[in-house]
Amino acid sequence: MENNLGINNFWLIIQGPLTYYDEVRPSYSGFDNVIWSTWKNEEKKIKNEKHKVLSSYPLFTGKQNINYQVKSTLAGLKYAKNLGAKYVFKIRSDIAFSDLKLLISKLKFDDTLYFPAYHLREEGYFIDYFMFGPIDKMIKLWSIPTKFRFLNTKYPEYYIKKSYFKHFKDEKVRYIIPILEANNMNYMWFKHPENFSEILEDKVNFVYDKYQRD
Repeated sequence: MENNLGINNFWLIIQGPLTYYDEVRPSYSGFDNVIWSTWKNEEKKIKNEKHKVLSSYPLFTGKQNINYQVKSTLAGLKYAKNLGAKYVFKIRSDIAFSDLKLLISKLKFDDTLYFPAYHLREEGYFIDYFMFGPIDKMIKLWSIPTKFRFLNTKYPEYYIKKSYFKHFKDEKVRYIIPILEANNMNYMWFKHPENFSEILEDKVNFVYDKYQRD
């Protein structure tokens, strides 16, 4: 199926609680291929959206809500696959881009996974605000058991990186922030509006050469 971007079998997944739905919704008004993956108690906010996945909350949040993040992301990815998706761009539900169509046009539709950046903090990890890649790889990446209760001490990005090297240890990634910079694009994180400037200004901790594909 060709969507209004002229790209076959590509879907956007907006994932997470809809606290900032009114703020982010205009960014997707020109798209038909949008899936909203959120929680059952958010249904009233997106009653007019064509494609939505409404999940029940997991019993335990896990540290920094990892169980919530994994469950709603994976539910959206599986829904997209059932629609015939070959590629997906997964975006937090509190983030919007200044020119999403331009950004998508700069991505390579091959077998590569894209992350925003790589952070050298802790053991080092891939930033997870938004990501793009082939649907089957995205599903493998997010197939993280939601078994975390109170004793898991690691942050969510640790488990994403662990999953990446479990499934794709010899493969390289690409990064999205340099594409935004090169094309004078921005993203707005409504929950943490200072974040984009922090990443742009911090050239020590946020890097783009770890595990990078040419």
